[in-house]
Amino acid sequence: MCRTSYNKDVNLLTKMCLANSTWRLFCSIFCFISLTNAYYIDEQDYDTIMSKVRTKRAAKDELNSLNIPPLSSSRYIQEDCLANNDTLAKSVLESLMYSYDRKNVPNAKGVDVKVDVIIQAMSSISENAASFTSDVLFSQIWLDPGMAFDNMTRCLPNLTLSHRTIDDIWLPNVCFQNSKSTTIHASPTPNIFLLIYPNGTIWVNYRVKVEAPCELDLTVFPMDVQRCTMTFESYSFNVGKVRLEWFETGVIVDLQGKLPDFELARYTWQKSQFYYPAGQWDQLKVTFYFRRTYGYYVLQLYMQTYMSVFISWIAFWLDPKCLPGRITLGVSSLMALTFQYGNVARSLPKVSYVKALDVWIFACMGFIFFSLVELAIVGHVDKLVTREKKKHDEQLRRKSTLLNNFRCDVDTGYAERTTSMGEPPYDCRIVDNHGYNMAQPNAVGLKRRSLSVARLTLNEAAIRRLKIKHYGRRPSKLLRWKQLEWTGEKVDKLCQLLFPLSFIAFNLFYWIYYTTESARQMESLVDNVNLTGTFTPL
Repeated sequence: MCRTSYNKDVNLLTKMCLANSTWRLFCSIFCFISLTNAYYIDEQDYDTIMSKVRTKRAAKDELNSLNIPPLSSSRYIQEDCLANNDTLAKSVLESLMYSYDRKNVPNAKGVDVKVDVIIQAMSSISENAASFTSDVLFSQIWLDPGMAFDNMTRCLPNLTLSHRTIDDIWLPNVCFQNSKSTTIHASPTPNIFLLIYPNGTIWVNYRVKVEAPCELDLTVFPMDVQRCTMTFESYSFNVGKVRLEWFETGVIVDLQGKLPDFELARYTWQKSQFYYPAGQWDQLKVTFYFRRTYGYYVLQLYMQTYMSVFISWIAFWLDPKCLPGRITLGVSSLMALTFQYGNVARSLPKVSYVKALDVWIFACMGFIFFSLVELAIVGHVDKLVTREKKKHDEQLRRKSTLLNNFRCDVDTGYAERTTSMGEPPYDCRIVDNHGYNMAQPNAVGLKRRSLSVARLTLNEAAIRRLKIKHYGRRPSKLLRWKQLEWTGEKVDKLCQLLFPLSFIAFNLFYWIYYTTESARQMESLVDNVNLTGTFTPL
């Protein structure tokens, strides 16, 4: 606030201390030099002075009741100023407080109050509470002619008073309008700084811990951007009494350390007006834009989900008959993924919309679930293949039996059947209705008949019709391919290629889409209307 050295002319000093300055560091150095020349009145001295003031006020009231004019206040003018004249500072304060009335607004036309904010630290941003907590140096600067002492002495550049003085002077009552909680630091005494310049300019500074709200939007979590605001306004006076303006320095962010999972992307400050039933109020607003650093979630969640999905794919390389091992891999991966998601979801608010993290987790669960479905498909395919193979082997056995039982000599017209056990051939034509072979001489004691009488001629067409009639048509090549081509091993080989390619495609879509949505969210949250100032950290 100050940019020149100490000047014995107090009026000029005050004007320079309130002048515009873009060199913040140089300004702070001069303010420190100015404060070293200040005269501080502690609580004990202040209580002594106020006891005298109350005694004088009581005497004044008694004189007023007796219609006796009170004595005029004393004026202290010294040409030779001592280096440390505490007695003079106490006398000046006693004279000021004797004639001061804290109930009246200092100026009938209203008071212009300058507001300055310095952010010392931001400790946390809570998603569940939708708020952030910060340590703030909050300053109010206004002119109160009733506290001017330039007509008393030129030897005091300013007065630094105890925090107890706050209760005895008029205040504009500028407060954090939208804060959830505000606490003044006490270490060990309340951190309230009060400085009075000779022309009556009052500078009050508070060091407070503020919990301010944030507009929570977790659509692209954990790549989201959060907007948090602080709003200042006079709690007791409308614009007719108190008009708020930003000081030239505006908002300064001097963070001690970094936030664990957020980075400050931008902050702005602006002035607006709000209408209440009691009138119009000035509002000063500070907006902070925080971008989440999702490296923690990549290491603690995304990498684990990658591993769970990859482990579930190991089942594709195992033997299809190894069902217990394959089931254990899939179920264990699904359980691990559910447990990891539960740990993260426990620290998030219960919102009703789908977050980017939900999409990722559900997609990974889907890949693991379909790997278990693939296991069921492999088992079903193997079951069908085994059944069809048995049926096919039965058909081949019956076909072989047919060909062995009906081997006929077409040229001679003589048909003979040879058993599969190596028995000697016998005449297949001479079989009665009861299955006895009449061609054998010893068959059931019957005499062998003449072969010329029982001769039977079978051609190829007759044999083919006989086989079709008893055993059906031969299955086509296409039908046999459909039944025997898809085995469990071939389904596994297909999934060994299909699942990784699908997961890679999903990863490309997921990361490109949500990083783009994060940038769009930042653009939609930024409000550039009626900005007083803006700053983007490097």
